Amino acid sequence: MIENIKHWHWNNLLLGIAIGLLTPFLTFVLYWLFQYHYISFPSRFIWFLKLGDMWEGVVKLCVLTNLLPFYLFLNKNKNRTAAGIIASTMLFVFYIIYLMYFSSEE
Repeated sequence: MIENIKHWHWNNLLLGIAIGLLTPFLTFVLYWLFQYHYISFPSRFIWFLKLGDMWEGVVKLCVLTNLLPFYLFLNKNKNRTAAGIIASTMLFVFYIIYLMYFSSEE
């Protein structure tokens, strides 16, 4: 089994997309766990963030953590994986743009 992991193809676009989608989610869970663990997760926590106009900022913070795996794979010359991380980050960027300009709940 360990030999299979050693020979696994780490330079993969789909792997980068998966990492780019999971990293912000894990950051979001850790943010809740360390800051607001007394609020039930996820429905009440997301409602709390939207009520306090913090949802957009927290999403930006979570997406920013994609820089760590991006630079890690870029320095290891795994350019396809790094491109996948950028592609999934762009999906989050479109979501942030939607939140900023089209999701006014006023």
